[in-house]
Amino acid sequence: MIRTTLIALAAILITTLGYGQRVKTYANEVSAYDGGTTESGTLWIQGSGYGKKPEVARLDAEKAIFRHLLFQGIPGTTYNLPMVPDESISKRDHAAFYTGFFEKGGYREFIMTSSTSALIKVDGNKRMDVQMKVNVNPVLPGVKLNG
Repeated sequence: MIRTTLIALAAILITTLGYGQRVKTYANEVSAYDGGTTESGTLWIQGSGYGKKPEVARLDAEKAIFRHLLFQGIPGTTYNLPMVPDESISKRDHAAFYTGFFEKGGYREFIMTSSTSALIKVDGNKRMDVQMKVNVNPVLPGVKLNG
């Protein structure tokens, strides 16, 4: 009887502690960035990334920048419209391309130069800003072929 009561109390305690706790998500901010001179087909972009370690936050920001460039566009630039008009269909039809591009780091070959800010605490997480110059011209054929 005591054992059953203790198990019941433990179950109530566990569910009560977990109830109402939600995973907080953080929005990546991405925008055009005035990093200096740009050649035709290049673009300076700034983005934020989140992670407990600098490498994780940097990768998160880099991927966010390329997700915005491909699927949303970068306002205030010649690339203000998405390169891929329908993200979900493109990801479904060309899953291997996106796995190689995002998960295996294929996007990195289009980064000409980049710099990062220090990792700062933000609401229980850590944030890093990344500014990068992207060579957009080579991205377009791959996206059009696979997007």
